[in-house]
Amino acid sequence: AVCGSAARTDLCGGAGSNLRPYRDLFTDKSGNIIRIFDGGKGTGYTFSNVSTGSSLALKGNGAVTTTMVLADGRSLVKAKGHVILIMYSTDIPAGPSTVLYTGQFIYTTDANGVTTLEGSSGTKTDICAALAP
Repeated sequence: AVCGSAARTDLCGGAGSNLRPYRDLFTDKSGNIIRIFDGGKGTGYTFSNVSTGSSLALKGNGAVTTTMVLADGRSLVKAKGHVILIMYSTDIPAGPSTVLYTGQFIYTTDANGVTTLEGSSGTKTDICAALAP
């Protein structure tokens, strides 16, 4: 769960919404993907605390992410705009946490799926704290 067992997330978008995604793949001479660029206007989300009934609705805003495949097998992601980052207990820093970043952040993910937040700038909205009783 995004904030522990009491939270739920609903996607507010899909067919007929204002999604405008864009993706571009970059390959090396051998055809291996070395970089992925994603951008556009995302979907909205509603986060709810099912124990208390409180909720937080976020509209879809623009974002850009660039993912680079590193030689050691990790992925390096640079995200800018309005982007939500969900961290789990196995990540660094350990979650559960769900944060809306308005600005940018950088993280790496290793072959085991462990995400490490490398840095951020801009404003952060702690969604779990906003839903806490």
